[in-house]
Amino acid sequence: MQYEIEFCVGCYLPTALDLTNALLEKHVHDEGFALKLVPGEAGQFDVRRDDQVVYSKADTKRLPTPGEIEPDLQGQTKIELEAASGKRCC
Repeated sequence: MQYEIEFCVGCYLPTALDLTNALLEKHVHDEGFALKLVPGEAGQFDVRRDDQVVYSKADTKRLPTPGEIEPDLQGQTKIELEAASGKRCC
């Protein structure tokens, strides 16, 4: 299983790191598990699993909950809507 999180670094770095942490905690010992963080366009937050989009902020107009990425992750991590500074670049 391979994940790729493509996101606006200025807006959603804390969110990407929270989701990364949850995925690593669950899958770090799974054979074939890989996770890639990719700087994206302004306002972007997309998650792909095995090259298929499983979440796109462009479609939903909001950030994902962990359970939308994997049902087992529901409630295991807190997704922030803004960067830690409270400011967003877009």
